[in-house]
Amino acid sequence: MSVYDSRIWKFGRTLLPQSVRLKLRVPVVRLIVLYKSVVKKSYSANGEDLLIRSLIGDRTDVWYLDIGAGDPRIHSNTYALYLRGAQGVAVDANRDLLTKFGKKRPRDTTVWGAITRDSSLAKTVTYWTLDPWELSTTDAGAKERAVNNGARVLSEDQFPAIDVNALLGSTFPTDGRVKVLSVDIEGISFDVLNSIDLARFPFDYVLVERDSAEDAFNYAQDGSVGGSYVSAGSRGPTDAYSRVKGGIDAGV
Repeated sequence: MSVYDSRIWKFGRTLLPQSVRLKLRVPVVRLIVLYKSVVKKSYSANGEDLLIRSLIGDRTDVWYLDIGAGDPRIHSNTYALYLRGAQGVAVDANRDLLTKFGKKRPRDTTVWGAITRDSSLAKTVTYWTLDPWELSTTDAGAKERAVNNGARVLSEDQFPAIDVNALLGSTFPTDGRVKVLSVDIEGISFDVLNSIDLARFPFDYVLVERDSAEDAFNYAQDGSVGGSYVSAGSRGPTDAYSRVKGGIDAGV
């Protein structure tokens, strides 16, 4: 559950008009990020980067694909990895946020467009830009839920559809670096995750935001089989998975 679905957010919605909430949100979020980065050494919304750190240890030879990357620092699952020398590919439909990557994370490659459940079958997809930006989505149901919880629709546009497997075909490294996949797309994270050919692109660790209890990771159905995945913990609404290598957990 995101903060925007929480009782605190809904209670605040009954006390403050939307214009006030939207003005307060940015400074409050910045204070929270500053506190977490200094005290907890985390930039993720729920400490997901701390969970990944506990899995990969002190290794710094890391490559990641960050789908729904958002801001390069705020609520980022990969910024802590970047600070330790990692690099990768950030995908998002928000051009303003990707522009920030060029300034704050120049080693990363950015890809503008939307990855959705049928990206390989379409040239464009509908994308709703919302305020808060964290709730922007290509899923109509997720957009409606966000609006009902106080979000504001800023625009509705047709953005380029990104075929995730085609993207990985040209970017996935073949060396021995640790590969991390982060998927955070409002409403369809598991749909996108399950569309990735993980047999061809064997990420070592996967982070994925859960939208409902019914969400299931196809590659984690047979955890004892080499090439499948096993649960490696959860932080808030985000689940982590570790790849199985020949029946042994991928503790790289």
